[in-house]
Amino acid sequence: MENNKLNNIKANTGIYARLLVLVALVAFLTGGYFWVLSLSNQDILIFNTSFIWLLAVAVIEGILFGYIREDLDVLSKNGKILRHPIGSFIDHWSHAFGFIILAVTGLLLGLRTHLLEDFVFNYLLIPRLVSSAEMVNFLFNLHFLGILFLLFAISYHLSYHLRKKSHKILPRSGDLSKSIKETLSLIGLTDRPKEDKYEAIERIEYVGWSIIVGIIVITGIFKIGAHIWWVGPTTPSWTAPLLFWSNLLHDTFALIGSLLLVVHVITAAIIPSSWPFIKSMATGWMSEENVKNHHEEWYNEIKQKE
Repeated sequence: MENNKLNNIKANTGIYARLLVLVALVAFLTGGYFWVLSLSNQDILIFNTSFIWLLAVAVIEGILFGYIREDLDVLSKNGKILRHPIGSFIDHWSHAFGFIILAVTGLLLGLRTHLLEDFVFNYLLIPRLVSSAEMVNFLFNLHFLGILFLLFAISYHLSYHLRKKSHKILPRSGDLSKSIKETLSLIGLTDRPKEDKYEAIERIEYVGWSIIVGIIVITGIFKIGAHIWWVGPTTPSWTAPLLFWSNLLHDTFALIGSLLLVVHVITAAIIPSSWPFIKSMATGWMSEENVKNHHEEWYNEIKQKE
């Protein structure tokens, strides 16, 4: 029993475990890239093939790995506190890899500007940035690879948190005013409010990202359906408006998500108070002093358990 506990601690905190996960993610991405490249060279579009079943595999794998995931509740050692165990590391970077691939390939393929050509304001102004049929095919296939990453990440995340009934990341009453105070405190206009493990602004962002990604995934399912079921001379009449709104919502929220991702990266890079969080996302650890200063409620909870 004691050995299992020690192994769990090592798996959750060891730098080698994180390097192994990172190598696995990069290896999967590299292998996927060459697989996509091979299919593209054969003029094969994955969305039109039986490889579509891989989407279900990604979801099932995410559910299974999320179900067996075991994160340490809290661990304090040598003046540091574990904020991101290995499960959070996998969660974050699989989401990041997937969304970045989807954002880059989606923007290169361009937004469907024709959808709003009759509207007063057309915000879908990014045209297709590649011209050759070969490159278009390749980017669509690479987009499919990003979908696999994202579906795994979402399934992994939901499977774990639903099983654990985890709710620390969910919004609470007063989070809006608290997040405003947090923002104002960054420029010295007010004192920083006491916070739990996740700050109020993080909890609000979580809901926002959930809505954005949820809409992208749901509309993406309808779009994929157009490649599988709704083809041929007997295409149902109701599919036309469904695909119109699916394409419009998909492009709209993909654009919003891409812009928010850029803002997220920039703010994390330029705001000094964010730097310990970036480091902890890589190593898992934050200094006890930083936790005490920025997450006082969580810090007090940790000390009560010790």
